[in-house]
Amino acid sequence: MLKKLLKYDLRRVSPILLVVHAAILFFSFLSFAVMHILGIRPFDNIVSGIYATTVLIMICVVTVFTNIYLGVSYYRSLYSDEGYLTNTLPVKAGSLVFSKFLCGALWVFLDYLLVLLASVILFDQEFGEFFHALSQKLTVQTVLICGIVIITEILTSCLMVYCAVAIGSFFHGHRIMGCIGGYILLYLVNQILAFIVILPLFTTPFLTLTADNGLASAREILAWMNRGMGIIVCLNLVLGILYYLICLHTLDKKLEMD
Repeated sequence: MLKKLLKYDLRRVSPILLVVHAAILFFSFLSFAVMHILGIRPFDNIVSGIYATTVLIMICVVTVFTNIYLGVSYYRSLYSDEGYLTNTLPVKAGSLVFSKFLCGALWVFLDYLLVLLASVILFDQEFGEFFHALSQKLTVQTVLICGIVIITEILTSCLMVYCAVAIGSFFHGHRIMGCIGGYILLYLVNQILAFIVILPLFTTPFLTLTADNGLASAREILAWMNRGMGIIVCLNLVLGILYYLICLHTLDKKLEMD
């Protein structure tokens, strides 16, 4: 049954998101082609700078739109008039939430991937130089931890949107404003908790190392980064589980629909 639910959820949200992301890739390719033909790079002059900035703004807008659209789809499917039909299905609340979580996480991942691809296309040479310089400094362990951080960020960001919708469902008659307020609240709590758990790392001894021991300083800084990212991973996992449980509990209560 979960497979059928996931297939339905993907069919529901994918058409619009595919069109939006395809448009961004098209504009990125167009920008690259125009600048390549003219022999210029982004921000070489006023015109190329304005054009590159416009594309970057569009990329940011697409990321925001993806999260909003997933939240709206989640709300309509479970807490609007359509929710009456959804909740009459012979399916457990856990299956409904988990299906939408898988769908949302997949699209957030694709959004990150397509945004990165669009940025690489637009700033091909700059990204090439950046990744080459970065590859000379990072270890395999750091790269793996970075990958885990990105994965947990994707999962947590998707669940935070759904959790905000679940919180908004308690505000009968003002659920849209409740969803927006819930998301702002969760975001602020997330940032405050991240600051609290990361703050002790800034007292590490490497900050006092002298410049004549550059190799040791680099190793210490890298170890400090790894510890910080490890803490972020643990925090994301805890918050993700909490968000999921809130979504599940709210839906399982069968709150009054609009």
